[in-house]
Parts: sequence; C-alpha cells; structure tokens
Amino acid sequence: MKRKKLWLGILALVLVYGVTFISCDDGSNDSGKTDPALNGSWITDFGATTRYEIIFNNGNGETFVNDTPDLKWTYTTNNGSYASSITQLHGSHFGLESRWYSRAEFLSLSNSSIVMDMITDYTINGNTLTLINSYPDGTYISTATYTRK
Repeated sequence: MKRKKLWLGILALVLVYGVTFISCDDGSNDSGKTDPALNGSWITDFGATTRYEIIFNNGNGETFVNDTPDLKWTYTTNNGSYASSITQLHGSHFGLESRWYSRAEFLSLSNSSIVMDMITDYTINGNTLTLINSYPDGTYISTATYTRK
C-alpha cells in the first residue's frame, strides 16, 4: 500500500510539473517566431537623393523614406527569410493626405499596385544586412544592402 501511495505521489508531481511546463509562456510570438538579430534600425541610400530606413522590432516593422514615415508591417522569420504583410501605409508617399491608412482603406482609395505581402531572404554579416525581396510565388523583385544604424 505504501508503494502505491509513493507511485501516486510521484505521478502527481510529474503531472503538476508537466502542466506547469506546458502552460508557461516562453516569450515566443504565437503567430510565428522572429530572429532577434534583425531587431534594430538599418539604413541604405538609393542614389544621391533617397535614404531608406527599415526598423525591425520583434515581429513589427516600419520603413521610412528620407526620414518620412512610409509603411508599417508585421513579419515572421524562418531560416534566413521573413514573410511580411503591410498593415498601414502613409499617404505622403502615395499622393494622399499625410496620415496613416489601414491596408483596406489604402486599397479602396488608391489605384496603387504596391505589393502588400512579400517573402524576403536575408543575411546578416556584422553590421550589414542584405535583403532579397520576392513575391509570395517566388518571383524575384530586388536586392538591397543595409547598414545597422
């Protein structure tokens, strides 16, 4: 009888530990993982007159063109690539009132063919970030190199 109680006690401890372990928050994002190496601000210059900045922050991104807000988006990473989806667009770059527009609002007001969802392969080498952008079907769009700010 003592042996049965001992095993029941051990089983109860294992179950309590298991439930506690499974229900603990591990800090991950339920919608996907993000690579912390991307976090921060990255800049590049396209020609003499255009400065582009991209900010990664644990699954949320924001871009600026010549220090003016451009896009807000969400992303998840997986083995050197990230999938992004635009959530807001700033009207100043699209001939609209200078404010933030939701994705749906922007599409209803604009004839723009801007890509809303993208797959981007990336590499980080020291303070250099290289991005290779593609459409979700894999069609190549562009390559750009950024420096950590």
